[in-house]
Amino acid sequence: MLILNFYLITVIFSMLTIMLIFYALNNNEQFQSKMFDMMLNNENIEDDDSNDFIDFIISIYVLIPIINIIASIALLTTLYSKKKN
Repeated sequence: MLILNFYLITVIFSMLTIMLIFYALNNNEQFQSKMFDMMLNNENIEDDDSNDFIDFIISIYVLIPIINIIASIALLTTLYSKKKN
């Protein structure tokens, strides 16, 4: 039961993070342009401290759902492997 609770919490946080990404893409033009530039691997972005901070925030927004999805898959497989035994 504890594993199921962790799984549900992970899924909820993953959905909230994805909702935050879509909210930021729809309501923040700077975030949207940075995200699209990152997707297109645009190399002509100036290197200053504000861009480094924005890159850090974008990497957090991208990595958290990926980590949550991997964790939820791991918890789900652990849950089902316990039931089979």
